[in-house]
Amino acid sequence: IAFLRNNQDHINWLPIDTNIAFLRNNQDHINWLPIDTTNLYSVTGVVTTPFNISGSGVSSEFFMQDGAVGICVFVGGGTYLPNSGDLVRVIGPVANFDGLLEFNLSASNPSHSVSTPISTGNPVPALKLFDINDYSNIPYMETNIEGSLVVVSNVFLNQSSLQFASGAMNITNVNRKYISLYVNGNSDVIGQNVPTIAASIAGVMSQYTSTIPATNGYELDILRYSDLVSTTNVPPMPLQIQGTPTNVVV
Repeated sequence: IAFLRNNQDHINWLPIDTNIAFLRNNQDHINWLPIDTTNLYSVTGVVTTPFNISGSGVSSEFFMQDGAVGICVFVGGGTYLPNSGDLVRVIGPVANFDGLLEFNLSASNPSHSVSTPISTGNPVPALKLFDINDYSNIPYMETNIEGSLVVVSNVFLNQSSLQFASGAMNITNVNRKYISLYVNGNSDVIGQNVPTIAASIAGVMSQYTSTIPATNGYELDILRYSDLVSTTNVPPMPLQIQGTPTNVVV
């Protein structure tokens, strides 16, 4: 079978038509790395990000979602960037980059492509309500949340800086569980005031880690400042009582 698989025309190699859910589930569930990084896959989805996620300046990067789940699309050396709401078809191999499952395309490879929009102005998929307490549920994070548009509610923000700068900061819920909030240098969030409390923050769930297994480093990438709804209402704090043989600590 190996001979037959390799005895193909590698110029006109036909891509495997599938969906993002298949790609997300086709990972090694121990190290959470893609099982197949050789074959070309073809997926159609709606672009969910409004600017170039790549900070290199010489490549294009965006997220797309097909309704159920999402994935990152990186095009090395690419200059074409579809708009949020564009329905596009992506053809190429998948890879893991710093923990993030992504399409890994090269602009110089004729078998890799991002189509011109099949249609434009499509509504982006509905936000998934994300509970920071689920951060440690790795199969859920990898197959359902990473790459998708999500929203977290009632979180405290680290105010070590009073204005947002490019980079990461922690957001914490009332149970003292936290996740990284990442501000992209290409977003309009830069320079805006950092509130103490946010009633909600929406964005795309990404990941940045150098460890294997790639089971940490999840981060919420905020896309627009309007996706943050600040509030002055302090969320109810749970009262925790711990007992020892001789003491009770509240």
